[in-house]
Amino acid sequence: MEYAATAPRALAGLVLGSPLISTRTWLADAVALRKQLPEDVQESLSRCDPPAVFGHECEIAIRSFYSSFTQRTPNSNAMQRYNAQAKPNDRLYYAMWGSSEFMSTGTLRNYNGEPLLSDLDGARTLFMIGQYDEVRLTTAAAFAARVRGSDLCVIPGSAHLFLMDRPAEAVGLLRPWLRRQDG
Repeated sequence: MEYAATAPRALAGLVLGSPLISTRTWLADAVALRKQLPEDVQESLSRCDPPAVFGHECEIAIRSFYSSFTQRTPNSNAMQRYNAQAKPNDRLYYAMWGSSEFMSTGTLRNYNGEPLLSDLDGARTLFMIGQYDEVRLTTAAAFAARVRGSDLCVIPGSAHLFLMDRPAEAVGLLRPWLRRQDG
């Protein structure tokens, strides 16, 4: 998004998949989603908020959040292939975001890309999210509306990792959009 805002003509198209546009809105969505979880999970998450020590109770509660809004099909073929090949860098994630989904303490804690939205070429911008994404539909729709002429695509039955949850559906919706950009 940063590059596209400074050089919009350099790109044939821009796909913003479950994007972090601003930390403030991301955290607001996390709070709203957290309220959708069962009361006992919400209470556990509250007890686990930093500076609390992250223990077994926290692990179970955060897993509940993840299974609802991050990835709904954890044993998908796509996820198994990813797990076999990937080497996630937790140090980098914690340095950039922090240790909690609900509080950013890393370098992104004050990030605000919202002013860049008006600089994007809407005719060549696609926002993609999962139906149960950490980026709520209302948030993604509001961002897309600020990029005149952009498209918004919601992958049914998927969460934040929509390419892992529903790869065929995601690619099936993405390919025609990409073809239009190539045309």
